[in-house]
Order: sequence, then structure tokens, then C-alpha cells
Amino acid sequence: MIYRITSLENKIVKYTFKLKNNTSFMKKEHSFILEGKHLLELADISKIKYIISLKEVEEKEYKDIDQYIVNENIMKKLSSYDSFSSLIFVYQMDNISINSNNNLDLLNNINDKIVLYLDHLQDLGNIGTIIRTALAFNIKTIISTNPISFYNFKTIQSSKGAILKTNLYGGDIDALKYLINNKGYKLIVSTLKEDSIFLSSFKVDKTSKYILALGNEGNGISKEVEDLSSIKIKIDISNIDSLNVAIAGAIFMYHLTLK
Repeated sequence: MIYRITSLENKIVKYTFKLKNNTSFMKKEHSFILEGKHLLELADISKIKYIISLKEVEEKEYKDIDQYIVNENIMKKLSSYDSFSSLIFVYQMDNISINSNNNLDLLNNINDKIVLYLDHLQDLGNIGTIIRTALAFNIKTIISTNPISFYNFKTIQSSKGAILKTNLYGGDIDALKYLINNKGYKLIVSTLKEDSIFLSSFKVDKTSKYILALGNEGNGISKEVEDLSSIKIKIDISNIDSLNVAIAGAIFMYHLTLK
């Protein structure tokens, strides 16, 4: 159905604005906002709750989705872009749980050769870039200790839509233990400690399944994660002591997925 909204006080506008600005509400509703026609075309239509736009989306595949046609003032309020979008939509959030103990059924379905684990990463741009890079290397399962960050505007923007094509999970140390002990994964951590081997010396066993853990931008891998690892690696670099986590992650992913 097509509806027209002209008031900022409309309940749909208020609901959408709350999703934009309140992460607790986003989590409770299992919904988040995506912006732009490009992401709409990438999205799974069955997960689109409704569309808000300046003009009707006429393609027939969207005819069964509620569309709300609004004015520029409303769109400016709801859009996260400085110049505001002409279209946003509310999307169903999947595979997210802050408490991994409630997520074991989902984790049990994981059988990918390589899984990423984001250990208390904070920079949303880094998280989005890592998701985008992972998809480029055909790594489609990512677990984070801070899963709500997957659905932040800056993360979505940096991922260039890759969040719509990856499996995103919330999980803490219990999730790692479960995958190692029950699913046979080997945990790889990046650390500059003396017992780490250089990445160039690490030979990937194609018969094994790996979890690659990437650590916090300032503090690196947490001790509890490091203690679970079976492989410690580092990149041989010169002239500077460390790399940005998204850059380092890209190098690790490239090495791990070499044919």
C-alpha cells in the first residue's frame, strides 16, 4: 500500500526516528534503517518492513511492501546523511544476540572454512571495512562481541552493503569455546608477542577450519581470547610498530584464502 505522510508527529515517523537514535530500541525491535536505492536493490525483500521515500518506488517486486511518501523535512529528520537520502527502509535484523548462551543453535549451524571474530572492536568504520573485505574474500560469517555495531549507520556505510550478504552473529568468549570444542575450529590470533610466527611462515591447512580473531584497536587481542588460540601470527613490517586493524585483517584474510 502507498501512504502519504506530511507530519513529523506521525507515528511511523516517530517510530523510525527512534530506531535511528536508540540502539536499545533497535535491538528490542530487531530492526534497523538502511538508506538508498542501491541497498534496497541488494536487500532480501522478505526482510523489508516498509519503505519511506520522496517518491513511489514503482518496481513491481516492491508492490506488496508498505510505502510511505514523505516531504523533505521528514526525510531530513530520518536520514543520517548530511544531504539526506531520497529513500530509506526499515529492515529486519537477523542473527544477533548479545548473550551467546542464547545463540548456540545459530552457532551450531556454522561450518564455514574461515570465520572472523571481532574482539571488542570499537571503530565503526573499521568494522564496516572488515565486513566488506571479508565478503570480497568469500568469508561470510562474522562474530562480534559488540554485534549492535553491525547495524550502525557508519558501519553500514563503510561496508558498502556487505552486511546484507554476510552472516552476522553476536558472541563472547563462550561462542569461541563452543566453536573450538564442538565444531573443531582452530583459533588464530594476531599478536606481536615473541611466540608469534610471521604470517609469511604460516602454511594454511586446507583440511582445517579456522577462526581469525581481530583485536581491539588500542589493546589488541584480549588475554582470554589469546589463551584459547592454537596459532599466533604477526605481519613482518618495518618503520612502524603496528597496522590499522582493518588493513591487517585484509592481509590475514588474503593469506588464509589463497588457493
